[in-house]
Amino acid sequence: MEWDVVITVQTALHVGDGERWYRDVDFVVEQPGGGAPRATLIDVDRALELVDEVELQRIANGQVARGLGERRRRECTVATLRIRPMRRGSNVSEWVLRFIRDGTGRLYLPGSTVKGALRTAILRTLLRRSGARPDALIAETRAEILEQRLRRLRFEGRKADPANLDALRALRVSDFYPEGETATELSEVEVRDIQKGRGVLSVWVETVPRNGSFRGRIAIDETLLERGEPDGAVARLLRALPDVVREDTLEVLRVLDGWEGSPNRTRPYGAWLTAINANTPPLAFLGWGTGWAPHTVGALLTNPRDRLEFARKHNLGRGGPIGADFPKSGKFVLTQFETRSRPMPLGLVAVDFAPTRRKGRA
Repeated sequence: MEWDVVITVQTALHVGDGERWYRDVDFVVEQPGGGAPRATLIDVDRALELVDEVELQRIANGQVARGLGERRRRECTVATLRIRPMRRGSNVSEWVLRFIRDGTGRLYLPGSTVKGALRTAILRTLLRRSGARPDALIAETRAEILEQRLRRLRFEGRKADPANLDALRALRVSDFYPEGETATELSEVEVRDIQKGRGVLSVWVETVPRNGSFRGRIAIDETLLERGEPDGAVARLLRALPDVVREDTLEVLRVLDGWEGSPNRTRPYGAWLTAINANTPPLAFLGWGTGWAPHTVGALLTNPRDRLEFARKHNLGRGGPIGADFPKSGKFVLTQFETRSRPMPLGLVAVDFAPTRRKGRA
């Protein structure tokens, strides 16, 4: 079984690689003609090759992008990016987390990132359908949860390490590349107390905006599943993958909408529940801000006391005290939704599955 898959951004998407762009070194913020500010990103290596002695003196402090003259900056410009703050008056920070690129400099979504999101949906569905009790989930370690629920492959007469017993070895996911030219933006991401709706801090990142799309392929190794998985539980979910993703994300949106408690109830999660209709492709959370714990086990713990105990058990307070229900925070970005811009959860995408016909088969 194989699908041609298009992933279309619904809010804004950031998948990082740990690299940063520094203000005045890699980019400058300009406001041409008094209009909307924009970021001019330059090729620093090219700039250092082209500068003359006078320009070299101006960039001696390391601020390459800032020190270039207008003509030279134009020669070295890689891209001009729109700036999307959360509120009027917010300024781009001293550094920005860039979007991941391949070895040729092209934007892409690693197959491992996409597979991780699918893995989360499958694991959560297995947990939900198994009727796993909250106290049992709290007691289990992350490794135990994976061991019991996903490491199901068994091959007669063969020993294998835990990774090779993972049933999702049968799920093959390609890297995803943009469809056509995909412009990116510099977006302010606000980390909010999810229950009070109050901003805690902000981080600037490079994002692919709403309606940006990527294409790739997802396939299932049927032979591996038939030979190795005794009860076929994962195989059944994989064969129904579009429906699993659709139903799972709807349930997560309902749970997160129930947790979210901003004073004016803007419902950044719940708004999507009312917007979804029969023609909407399956939605999923992808990339930065969609962590394993809150979206896997946390979404199954409806009792605040259970969530708090789970957070303590798994040290989700990063070593500090935990004084609120879990998850405590969410990442939000300003998104054009319906008729206005409003804060929306980072990383929400639509995943459109189109079955393909393999060569040699009728």
